[in-house]
Amino acid sequence: MVAVGIAAVATWVGYSLVQRHYLNKGDFLAMQLLAETRQPYGDPTKVIPKLSTLPTIPELPKEQQIQLLAGDDDENDSSHDGTIYKCGDSLFCKLSRNQTSYSLFGIKPRAIPSLRQLVQKHSRLATVYEDFDTRYSYMQGIQQARTLEPTLVNASSVINGAYTFCFRDYVNFEEMLGMMIRRKGIEVLLLRLLESGKLVIDDEDCTMKEKSTFLLVIPLEVCWHGKLSADRIDWSRSSMRIGWEKFGSTIQNPGVAEKLRVDPWVVKLPKESYPLWDGSGDVLVIDRLGSGGLVFCRDKCLTPL
Repeated sequence: MVAVGIAAVATWVGYSLVQRHYLNKGDFLAMQLLAETRQPYGDPTKVIPKLSTLPTIPELPKEQQIQLLAGDDDENDSSHDGTIYKCGDSLFCKLSRNQTSYSLFGIKPRAIPSLRQLVQKHSRLATVYEDFDTRYSYMQGIQQARTLEPTLVNASSVINGAYTFCFRDYVNFEEMLGMMIRRKGIEVLLLRLLESGKLVIDDEDCTMKEKSTFLLVIPLEVCWHGKLSADRIDWSRSSMRIGWEKFGSTIQNPGVAEKLRVDPWVVKLPKESYPLWDGSGDVLVIDRLGSGGLVFCRDKCLTPL
């Protein structure tokens, strides 16, 4: 019986390793490449080293089907006649002949919904969006967001309240974790988000909470506290609760949370929310300085479970 259990776990681990391998050469890599096109935090130097694992194709799809996402595609410059790499079904990268520059292309989306339309498809469950169209549309909405204009109206009265996390335009191990959990990898035993993060904006105290489970059953809650000043939230402290109400412990300012606390958040509104009194603050774009953009919305915008 023990031998059967060990074999089952080994098979599960092997399955997870294979899935990670394909994600690192496919969907997850495509998400990483797209993330490096974001402004102003994308890092173009990270793109070229990732291309070597990708398959090559003889030519790009028809011009009517694709759009330039990053780089400079000058067809009259012979140095641009280099290798073309394909990443998933929607991303293509043309590396220059001297391998010092590149052009990143993506399939043109059929339509680009507004952020308000996008969040209406989101639920309270933690979700990692893997498809190109959704990620690109969110990123366009983040790029077009505008800073608050307190002169138009009392900004804090518009944005005060509770919000649910929907999307961010940068990726790291958390996205990979979510993708592996969706594929029933062994990661499901380690750490699993129970629901999307919750942001509460208040004149006195702003909080950001994330709830997850560790080893399937142990509750884990991380909370950040900060202060809203004009259009900026500065986080001042953090805590992590491990375990249950009567059996557990709270760690103040844990290292893992403190690394995220140092980045101030600048609050913005989507393009479609201007002027302020039309937007009602239902959807927020957060510029996490030095990292990237996040999208939050009020619960009334979400798809019911």
